[in-house]
Amino acid sequence: MAIKKGDIKIFRSERLTDFDDGGGFITGIELANNQSNNIFPDVSDTDRTMGNVSMRKVFPSVSSYGEELLGEDGDPVLDATGKPVVIQETFMSANLIITKNPEDPAVSALAFTTSRPKDMTASADVRKDAANAVENYLIKGTVLPGQMRGQHAAGQKTLALMMRVTDDTPKVGQTLYLVQDEGKPSEINQYVKISSVDAYEREIRIEGEDKPVVRKFVDCQLFNALLYNFDGGKLTI
Repeated sequence: MAIKKGDIKIFRSERLTDFDDGGGFITGIELANNQSNNIFPDVSDTDRTMGNVSMRKVFPSVSSYGEELLGEDGDPVLDATGKPVVIQETFMSANLIITKNPEDPAVSALAFTTSRPKDMTASADVRKDAANAVENYLIKGTVLPGQMRGQHAAGQKTLALMMRVTDDTPKVGQTLYLVQDEGKPSEINQYVKISSVDAYEREIRIEGEDKPVVRKFVDCQLFNALLYNFDGGKLTI
């Protein structure tokens, strides 16, 4: 007996929320088909005006018990333990696509999967991991001149940079790619988008230089908070 349409089910994750820890492992709770708001809430007037990105993690699955083997008399064939013998169907593969766009022209939908995080078991990733995967749509370009100033802690929304006076200042709306320990097992990376920029000049002392030098300090406010601790350079002012 073939795998039937009713065997294709969608199970909810542990937390269907837009908090950073939304998502998590699969649960045994099946999401009902053709039921409004069983994954996403209604679009509010504020979200319609200002815009919003809402994410939900679900688990599409093929859940098939198989078919009991029947004897010539039509009764189930039993194994040595007295249980019915079940013929298992061969599962080849499955995929998921969105075939119909939302009727609301102000709403768009995207389905995607994230890669397995280095420090988590499979299927345990959460919303902040998915958000970072979406932001990784950009292709890395030229290296931004300058360096990060001091330690940057996970959760902060400010990026402190030091550049030469002649270097171009980052612009509002620009997206930067931050990477540390690139190519190593300890590598961390994240895309961040700048919401505001404050640039000013200061004199600093650099090791090996006899006189102070003037550098441009740039403080960038970010739309999204840092997910990791990034190490910056130490300065003497």
